[in-house]
Amino acid sequence: MKESPGPATPAPEVPAQEDANPNAFMSFEPQAPIITPEQAIDVMKKAMDYNPDLVYDASPNKYGNFDVKIRSQSLMNQGGSGTAGIWEVTPDGSHAEKSTIIR
Repeated sequence: MKESPGPATPAPEVPAQEDANPNAFMSFEPQAPIITPEQAIDVMKKAMDYNPDLVYDASPNKYGNFDVKIRSQSLMNQGGSGTAGIWEVTPDGSHAEKSTIIR
């Protein structure tokens, strides 16, 4: 009598790109905790490839993170507010555009 093999171990599921959470914070490499507005600005400057046209303002928010408002100097020179986006930076350096965060 032949022994039947045990149950096959299923391969772990890997979510397809379209199934990935679009609201997840983006992160690069681990770093020291972000505890000041200046450090949050540095995270976003790096994320924006140190674009010289961009101006940054940061302030703490009620979630223990920092809101970083990014403005375009060239758009401000044309008379607009220049707002290019508002990003939230967490203490671990992860960041996401505020309009994509669902709480």
